[in-house]
Amino acid sequence: MVDNFVRRQYLTFADCERGRTDTALTDKALSARHVKELVFRYKRTVYSFCSKPFFEALGNPDSRNRRTHEIPH
Repeated sequence: MVDNFVRRQYLTFADCERGRTDTALTDKALSARHVKELVFRYKRTVYSFCSKPFFEALGNPDSRNRRTHEIPH
């Protein structure tokens, strides 16, 4: 199951160029709180799905992947 994505994956799927399309998707998903933006080293951004309706549509409404986890001590 996919619970994270990067813009490059979306652009490959949609067969389009970088620009307005991927920006519109991520902006809309962030504003609707369907994804969380995770920024890693070298400004690598990963979008993590965290919306319960998204996981309900996949048939897994109680997925632990949609919840924020604490770093183990």
